[in-house]
Amino acid sequence: MSQSEESTGVQSPEEVLRTSGVPFTVLDHVPIVGQTDAETKLGLATEQLLKTMVFRTDDGAFVLAALPVTGRVHYGRLARAAGISRSKIRQAEPDELSLLGMEPGGASPVCAGPTS
Repeated sequence: MSQSEESTGVQSPEEVLRTSGVPFTVLDHVPIVGQTDAETKLGLATEQLLKTMVFRTDDGAFVLAALPVTGRVHYGRLARAAGISRSKIRQAEPDELSLLGMEPGGASPVCAGPTS
């Protein structure tokens, strides 16, 4: 178990990929918060950017949606894809993100489920 997993109980995206045998490359960069930072600090065009949004279902499960940074989530379509009704899904609260080892503005499309 890695040091970060020991302290949070959650695998980092890097640990999830490594455990799954997925090849990847880690690219270090300055902290990025939002679309403007990605465009100005990394030199990436809007068309190259994705955002990840985190949702919870009534039974406590997490649903992650990765979409273009300028896109909007259609809750009905997301619920249908998750196999539940629209009334049973909501955006996760900021404090719930910590269960996945994430924080507001730092959601990753790659994660392991909460261990507790």
